[in-house]
Amino acid sequence: AGPIRSAAPGRAEASCRAMPPLLRLLLASLAAAAAAQAQEQPFVSAWPENPVVEFGGSLILNCSTTCQTVTFRSLETSLEKEDVGEGPTWKAFRLVNISDWHFAAICFFDCKDDEDMKPRRVSFTVYRLPELVELDPVSVMEAGKEYTLTCRVSNVAPIRNLTVTFLRGGQNLHTQTFEEHMALEAGNVVANHTVTARPTDHREEISCCAALDLRPGGTLFKRASFNQTLIIMDNTGMIVAIASIIMLKITLVITGIYSCCTRKP
Repeated sequence: AGPIRSAAPGRAEASCRAMPPLLRLLLASLAAAAAAQAQEQPFVSAWPENPVVEFGGSLILNCSTTCQTVTFRSLETSLEKEDVGEGPTWKAFRLVNISDWHFAAICFFDCKDDEDMKPRRVSFTVYRLPELVELDPVSVMEAGKEYTLTCRVSNVAPIRNLTVTFLRGGQNLHTQTFEEHMALEAGNVVANHTVTARPTDHREEISCCAALDLRPGGTLFKRASFNQTLIIMDNTGMIVAIASIIMLKITLVITGIYSCCTRKP
């Protein structure tokens, strides 16, 4: 018998070199199939995705699913609700008189093809526009001295979405945010800002503005205080004003004494 011959080295090396690309192709095909299967798995959605509603108002919420074999559909919530329409894969509800700051809603479907289909929890933003935006009365200022401006915003929510801006002559002086405020209920806000009086600010108008930013699901609301006029007096003007007031008082006193002395009995 002749000697046992091994496989040609060239053919074996070519086979080894050809295996990795084949494995890569197989793995890619398996990954694509898994992704397609994941995409085809039924799921639940809600519209609007991030509802924004005014406290005491109402909202229509539409629950839907990609499942084509729905056996049951519902919305779980503590709020009062009304059915407004439905189809094979969706159902719409009107939530009325939303007067709760802490609530949630869950879109729920039973799917015959997927018993493990997860429900969709919907988070709401409940807001209240400020009842009043007011800048505390600003006193006559002396040039070079510091004064604290105070802006009051009443009964607003959510406070974390609020921004208060002080304006002088139409230009922004200072902006204060409240992102760290986690309470959902409406409340009152006080914002302060310290300014140094300047002679050039004399007769400038000053105010404060409250902005409630509910985007992207809602709108940007703004409400401003009444304007006030700054009265800035430098040292010379202050002395002259004080002297004028004193002279006026002296004149009134002298006039009164003279009238009493010259009055006929």
